Amino acid sequence: GDEPPVPATAAEPIDPKRVVVYVDPLDGTRSFIAKRWEFVTTLIGICVDGRPVAGVIYAVFCNDLFFGSVKDRRVFRWKGDAPDVLTQPRPCLRPRAVASSSRVKGTVTVTLERLKQLE
Repeated sequence: GDEPPVPATAAEPIDPKRVVVYVDPLDGTRSFIAKRWEFVTTLIGICVDGRPVAGVIYAVFCNDLFFGSVKDRRVFRWKGDAPDVLTQPRPCLRPRAVASSSRVKGTVTVTLERLKQLE
């Protein structure tokens, strides 16, 4: 496209008009109501030019933070003084999906079936 690529580092400026930030301040509403605190999270997704670039999951009641970036293909966990690398970069050989067990019906089931056809 005509848009410049995503900056290689956070130090490089990027036009805010190209960025969309998605926030789910209380993911796990049913878990919250049931007082299953370990499943209550805040989710943040960051897209540039409509493409996902990074995400954050914060387990609010566990004080556990997970973050990752598409460019680095890594996921980190921050608990304590410094982040731990949870995953090492590897090629994505096929599509993957993760869904809550309470949501595996309807649209999610149809989407998972479509992904299986791509294999």
